[in-house]
Amino acid sequence: MDYSSIKSGLEGFVERYDSQTFLGSYRETSRSSLLNDGLSTRANALWKMAEYVVAKHDNTDNAINKYITGWKQLASGANNQFLLLEEERGAWGMYDAQGNRLGGDDYIQAFFDKKRKQQGSANNTSKGDANNEVLPRQQIYYGAPGTGKSHEINRLTEGKNVVRTTFHPDSDYSTFVGAYKPSMKPTGVTLASGEREEVITYKFIPQAFTRAYVEAWKTTNEVYLVIEEINRGNCAQIFGDLFQLLDRKDGVSEYPVEADTDLAT
Repeated sequence: MDYSSIKSGLEGFVERYDSQTFLGSYRETSRSSLLNDGLSTRANALWKMAEYVVAKHDNTDNAINKYITGWKQLASGANNQFLLLEEERGAWGMYDAQGNRLGGDDYIQAFFDKKRKQQGSANNTSKGDANNEVLPRQQIYYGAPGTGKSHEINRLTEGKNVVRTTFHPDSDYSTFVGAYKPSMKPTGVTLASGEREEVITYKFIPQAFTRAYVEAWKTTNEVYLVIEEINRGNCAQIFGDLFQLLDRKDGVSEYPVEADTDLAT
C-alpha cells in the first residue's frame, strides 16, 4: 500500500487539520525523532490528540524504534488511537496505542473500508443506502450564534423521525428522561353539575430521551434525538447514569446501565 492509498483511505472518514488536531483527525510526519522529542511542548500536546498518525519512511538510524517509542508515549492512556508506520518503502504496518502491531496492507485496507462504511452510514441521507447499516451515533455541532447549526440539523433530518429538546440551567433527569407526575384522570362518574368527575393520579411521564428511545425500538427507521443548547445544561445532572451509554463500539453501548424502577416499569 503506497502513501497516496493511506492518505485517501484516511480522508474517507476523517478530516485533516494543519494548525491543530483532535480526535477524528490525523497527522503525518517523516521524522522519527518528532514523536520522541519535545513531548511537553504545545506542538506535541496537539499531536497527542490526533486519532491517527501517519509515520512515513525515515532512513535515519533506528527510525522504526524511535517512531514506536515516541508513539507509545504520545498515545499513553488512549484506547482508540492508531499509528500507520511505513516500515519499509511502500510497506506499512498498523499499531495500536500500546505499540502492538495489528497487521499489514490487508488489515489496513479492511480497517479503512469498515470506517468508511460506518461514516457513510452515519451520514446517510433520506435517499438511504441498502448496503450500509445505520449505526447509532452522537454528533455535536458547535459555533457562534447564527452560523447555521440548527439550520444544518433541520436539513439533515428533514422528513425524519425527530424528537427535539432544549437544555437550560434548570434542566434535570426528570425533564430529559421522565418522572412520575400528578395528572387528572376521569372516574366515569358524572357530577350533579353535569361535569365528569376527575381525580388526581400519578403516572410516569416520558420526556425526550425516553420517547426517542422507545420509538427507536418500535421502528426500523432512523430516529433522531436533537438537543439544542446542550452546553447550557448540567449534563451530569441531566443524563445521570445514561451518560455512559454514549460510549459506543460499533454502534453498541459498551457499558450497560440498570434502569431505575420507575423508568423500567
